[in-house]
Amino acid sequence: MKAALISLAFLTVLISPRLAMACSCGRTPAVCESLAAAEAVFVGTVTRVENKTVKAPEGQEAIAGQTAYVQVEESFKGAKESAMIFRSYGSSCDARYEEGQRWLFYAYFNKDDKAWQIHGCDRSTLLEGVADDLLYLRNLPASAHEGRFSFPVLEGFKGALRSYKYTYSGEAEKCPQLLKFVKGQGMRSVEVQTNVIKLEMNTDYKDLELKFPFPACPKPKDRQ
Repeated sequence: MKAALISLAFLTVLISPRLAMACSCGRTPAVCESLAAAEAVFVGTVTRVENKTVKAPEGQEAIAGQTAYVQVEESFKGAKESAMIFRSYGSSCDARYEEGQRWLFYAYFNKDDKAWQIHGCDRSTLLEGVADDLLYLRNLPASAHEGRFSFPVLEGFKGALRSYKYTYSGEAEKCPQLLKFVKGQGMRSVEVQTNVIKLEMNTDYKDLELKFPFPACPKPKDRQ
């Protein structure tokens, strides 16, 4: 029996290496970071799932990847179609989709597969337990999706106002100015901070501006 188990494990690694990968994450990004990084953010329902499986010598099957068909219910960013196709690849970091599930997706388009996917260490998750994310996303002004934010400052509020962006070299390749900044930090990923604006009590603030330490990136063209 022990020999059979070893044989099964070897076959799984040989045929589908991603199944053996362990998922190791650092901190979970904040909602605003995930919103900024993702190409599409929306609530959706999984309507159909196609499983890709591998077989062991004794006939056991393991899921080596999935194609999930998702109906868009509520879009916060970039979900222009009413239905979208997602793929996962069988690693421990990949989602395990089932028909009928409702997800909050922070999604990225894979040009090679011509399908969407989510990152295992991002905030994408089943809809249960995402009340804080939905509260944030549903209360964003329309201008926020263009990189501009407006909000009221309560009377008597005191403190500091700043913003952050978490980015990595792969994402930054779309924007040479940002890529240069990331490489200048000597790391593959970096948390970028804007200037800090001090807020004093009982002061009327207008036209506050937060700036990142690199020029604005060109808006990406719509996918054909």
